[in-house]
Amino acid sequence: MKELCERIIFEHITELNLSGNQINSECARHIATTLENDHCFLTRLNLSNTQISAEGIHDIATATQSGHSLLAELFLSSNRIGVDGARSIATAMNSGQLLLAVLDLQGNRLGDEGACHIVAAFQTGNCFLNSLNLDENQISDEIVCCIATAIVSGQCKLTYLSLNGNRIGDSGAQHIAIAIESGKCSLTRLGLCGNVIGDVGARHMATALKSDKCLLRFLDLRREQLQFD
Repeated sequence: MKELCERIIFEHITELNLSGNQINSECARHIATTLENDHCFLTRLNLSNTQISAEGIHDIATATQSGHSLLAELFLSSNRIGVDGARSIATAMNSGQLLLAVLDLQGNRLGDEGACHIVAAFQTGNCFLNSLNLDENQISDEIVCCIATAIVSGQCKLTYLSLNGNRIGDSGAQHIAIAIESGKCSLTRLGLCGNVIGDVGARHMATALKSDKCLLRFLDLRREQLQFD
């Protein structure tokens, strides 16, 4: 990994895909050192399904705060970074040094606590995220309420938000619906597939979509508990 990272700097590589490999703590430290180098031009990093630990994420997230990182897209799906990993990423986004626009955290066992750290970050003026994937993270209506508040905060830049495969019900759908029809929400694509949203939640979403203030152009409600009368 050390030799690979050296070549990334020397060859001015901008995209690195290591998905499906095993990234241990030592490998993560090499990647972090690379990101800290002022000759590193990486803008896209894919570490999906690599078994990277929360410690490894901490090292990489800390490196992005060096002032030299150009990282704009980070893919970490199908790992187990948990609450600690989410906290490290949120801290980096809050620093104002990380220009991350795309973040994929699908299937990382964040739960409500981990998701809360990410949500708190993207409603600050220092966060540049416009695309966020939080699929399959056991997120409940309680955190969706926080998400709804964040996306109308005036600081949130998200245009794409995916919450597929969580535990979101009618209450969560209602909170999101209120947000997207407020005129303060910039979302154009929203994924809610595979939650537990019923007819009541769907009606709230339908009402929101009728609003002239709603910017949404894509809504995924597949595999819900809808009964079309």
